[in-house]
Amino acid sequence: MAPELGSAHLLVVTPVRDEIDTMASMAQSVLQQTRGFQEWIILDDGSTDGTSAVLSELEASVPTITVHRLTDTRPNELGQRVSSLVQHGLQRAANQNWDYWAKLDADLLLAPDYFECLLAAFANDPGLGIASGRALLPGRSDTWRAEWTPDYFPLGMARIYRRACWSDIGGYVADRHFDIIDVYSARHKGWRTASVPETHAKLLRRVGARVEGRLGRRLDAGHGLYGIGYLPAYFLLRAVRSMWDEQPPVLAALAMMCGYLRGALRRTRLVDVDLFHFVRREQRSLVRAENLIRYWHERTGSRSTRPAP
Repeated sequence: MAPELGSAHLLVVTPVRDEIDTMASMAQSVLQQTRGFQEWIILDDGSTDGTSAVLSELEASVPTITVHRLTDTRPNELGQRVSSLVQHGLQRAANQNWDYWAKLDADLLLAPDYFECLLAAFANDPGLGIASGRALLPGRSDTWRAEWTPDYFPLGMARIYRRACWSDIGGYVADRHFDIIDVYSARHKGWRTASVPETHAKLLRRVGARVEGRLGRRLDAGHGLYGIGYLPAYFLLRAVRSMWDEQPPVLAALAMMCGYLRGALRRTRLVDVDLFHFVRREQRSLVRAENLIRYWHERTGSRSTRPAP
């Protein structure tokens, strides 16, 4: 039987590297949650910009925060490195009997009821395996606009996992698309996943805003999305989205399209054939006129902007 909301043990893990601009405000949004956590492990992956000092202050003032400063060599590829960091954090939890764990990035702000809403959703639905709130992105004129994603697709930067689901999918794969593969793997195994509309996380940066070699990474991303099984029509929506959310605009989308074509020509497979075709079946139901109209409105912000705090 799943634990009740109040007794559930929530472990939080946050990989960090050079987040001096956002770490303090992000931490406050976590510490001010209406439903707290039992343990927060922060992994400092070689910060050199002053982030380490902020983390030292947090660790000294909050007993449930533990900072691990990592100096060993880890994979350079982004997805492999994050996967390795998360595994490191989970293994070093003081209490290994956690019920849920949250993967939080350091460049976001959580709504005060973020943990409370999501843990309530888990308590009410024993089949819910992975969940997040909605993502809000910076819009025009000091507004925030909702990021359009399918209702079943949780936000990768602020996602909570049920322990049984995490065990069932075998954790993250060592691939840049680890936070896409895990959702489809969970659904393929019969778990439900959700982006809960009653709460949100505000993303303080555009996707890829600090990443070097962005066009090359977008090329690789398109290649990888084909290898996961992305349906061509659905992938096109994903590429168009990058015109708004990723840098450099337009060129990022074109690079992704070229990468997808490269994957198709090479018949790339990053997952087993059953999961590959499952992804396509899931996405086929989303490529409908009403979803395209909704997507356009939310991309342009005509129905989703809201005042900044």
